[in-house]
Amino acid sequence: MSQKGKLDVFSQTIVEESSAEVSEILRQMEDEHQTSVAAARTSLQTEAEHYKSSKISEIRARESRRINARMTENKQTLLLFRESCANEGFLRIHERLREFTEQPGYAEHLKHLLTRALSHLDLGAKADVFLRAEDMCFADALKDVGASYQLSFRPGRSHLGGLQVVCHDRGIRLDLSFDSALSDLVGHFAEISGMQV
Repeated sequence: MSQKGKLDVFSQTIVEESSAEVSEILRQMEDEHQTSVAAARTSLQTEAEHYKSSKISEIRARESRRINARMTENKQTLLLFRESCANEGFLRIHERLREFTEQPGYAEHLKHLLTRALSHLDLGAKADVFLRAEDMCFADALKDVGASYQLSFRPGRSHLGGLQVVCHDRGIRLDLSFDSALSDLVGHFAEISGMQV
């Protein structure tokens, strides 16, 4: 074989080996490219899921706070409305008591209250009867009811009406005032409704 033939074979071998190496390098590059793309796709999906999850949690928390604030606001509005209704009801009671104390039957009611209070005392007992200042005009009529007792009539602290009887000798205090009855009613109302008046 001539020199030129040997050189052609050698060149041909080098070109074939180089082509094989280039093909192998291109195949490896394609594999690495596919692996990198798959890893990047997985990373992006994981990151997108994490972002989506964190945004959902953030939105859920924000909306939960908004809903809770709205519910608290609604509860407060309802409570204020209920208390307003209760206060309005007690204002009506005050007005009706005031109207009642201006009626002719109020004097008879005071006599009935005094009779009820005196039933707890011994005959001839000494007692103080406290009335509203406006009700002191009924003292003479009430003395007739308590003729068997030693009664003294004085202005008391009651503002709505009724009376209080105090027997210092026996340590008895009977409060039949409208103020006390209304106070008990307020307590009972608060107990059953949970509202303060």
